[in-house]
Amino acid sequence: MTAPPYDFGQQAPAQGTASSAGASQPTATNAAAGQSSQATGPGTGSLSVTTNPAGAAVELDGIPQGASPATIPGLAAGTHNLTIMKPGYTVLYTQVSIVAGQANEYSTTLLPSTEPTKKQSPGFELTIAGLAVAGILLLRRIR
Repeated sequence: MTAPPYDFGQQAPAQGTASSAGASQPTATNAAAGQSSQATGPGTGSLSVTTNPAGAAVELDGIPQGASPATIPGLAAGTHNLTIMKPGYTVLYTQVSIVAGQANEYSTTLLPSTEPTKKQSPGFELTIAGLAVAGILLLRRIR
């Protein structure tokens, strides 16, 4: 898997809730067959991604899919790479399993980033203060 072209924070381990209908391992939740209308075509399924907080950028197999909550229809059955990013939160990389003919769900709570925030450039007040000091020194030199 290649890294996304932008990075909003540190990589976080997969921590979303996930389980297949009838399976016990966490990967993705598959909704009941009555909700499979989101899946388009034979051999495909859909994926609904929900995050807390909402509004995180969602990528599947390196392709942007919008912001959460997002539903991605027509996915080939099998394993896909899911990336979830939001400024101020750790980037989440995980794999999801898509079951053909089913609406699969992935839900997670994003963790705040532990990276230090970048320092901002000096403000207007600092620039004015520097110019004032330079002006005073220049005036003293002239006298």
